[in-house]
Amino acid sequence: MMYRQELTYNTYLNADYLIEPFRIYDACLMSDGGRAYIVTSTERARDLKNHPVLIMGIGEFNPSVDINQSKFMAGPTGAKEAGERAFKMAGITIDDINACEIYDCFTYTVEITLQDYGFFAPREGKGWFKDGRTAPGGSMPVNTSGGLLSEAYHMGLTPLTEGVMQLMDRCEERQLGVLKGTKKPEVILCSDNGGVFQTHATVILRRL
Repeated sequence: MMYRQELTYNTYLNADYLIEPFRIYDACLMSDGGRAYIVTSTERARDLKNHPVLIMGIGEFNPSVDINQSKFMAGPTGAKEAGERAFKMAGITIDDINACEIYDCFTYTVEITLQDYGFFAPREGKGWFKDGRTAPGGSMPVNTSGGLLSEAYHMGLTPLTEGVMQLMDRCEERQLGVLKGTKKPEVILCSDNGGVFQTHATVILRRL
């Protein structure tokens, strides 16, 4: 939805607040549409048209069931334990991740999720995001399609399907490894959350 629409600092800072400190560009889009992906056996996937992608690890954690009980806006959120479970199942560490597709209902959600996954410690986010680290040519590309904030709001399927398509080499001009200055990903971390950080799911995917 926001493809090729430039967002400058001035445009951002002059935008209306939704509620401080979030401005209109800090919140996800409202979209109509749908997404789908197919899960099958590895043996069956090898015979299909597109390059198969494997699910290495899955983790879920729900810190609370009541929105009024959300006391962890600065972390740790459900991402911490969900991420630990997914990494344990996958048998890898954070150093093996090549890109992330993070559920970004708000800009802040990306920061706190990556913090809880262990990419940086609390209060280190500002420095970690500097110099285009999460841009397509950065060392840790994040939300390569634009995510919920810029592509379309299809719930957790926006990050998950983008992770799958990146590993299938189906992303055309935004494809990592084809886009100038980028590297071909082998392992991608995807996330989803709900409520006010009450629920969280982590999926780790890899190229077959």
